[in-house]
Amino acid sequence: MRTKTKQRHAPGRSAPRRFPIGAAAAMAVVVVVLALIGLNLLPGRGSGQAGAALSPAGGAPAPDFRVTALDGRTFQLSQARGKVVALYFAAAWCPTCVPEARAWTSIYQQDRARGLEVVMLDVDTSEGAPQWADFRQRSGNGAQLWALDKGLQIASAYGITSLETSIIIDRQGRIAYRIGQTIPEDQLQSAVEKLL
Repeated sequence: MRTKTKQRHAPGRSAPRRFPIGAAAAMAVVVVVLALIGLNLLPGRGSGQAGAALSPAGGAPAPDFRVTALDGRTFQLSQARGKVVALYFAAAWCPTCVPEARAWTSIYQQDRARGLEVVMLDVDTSEGAPQWADFRQRSGNGAQLWALDKGLQIASAYGITSLETSIIIDRQGRIAYRIGQTIPEDQLQSAVEKLL
């Protein structure tokens, strides 16, 4: 019969604690993940931070769509071939969407004569024309197209999963840029300039 013997330690010293290897590995993974997240939050990192460069979206063909604006104008992407087209997906209740909507209003005013079209799309299906018209007023009342994405047909076609998403389509009808969060106006302007 075996008997267990207790290890004795010098008075005042505690027993050594063992740290399981699995816990050490998990801790290392957590540290690496936190470090990577921290790097993406630093200024100049990530697509939404000041100083970040926009990267091209790969040039996939942009899905065609047709939409009627609040003012009754109809827009069809395939008929805008030869122009640069920007789509902005937002909602009237979204306060953080207003600055980028204002930026698109400013850019459209500057570049529409050079072949830029901008379509502002409300993707909240619970909203209607009055809410989107109010958002338009708060966003500078631009002359670009303001439309409701009824049934989320356009958002679905473009795989939109969040508000504040901009898609910029080149003159050949390919997606040149896909921006999933708010970025400074000068970067949007620079992306448009490269395509005009």
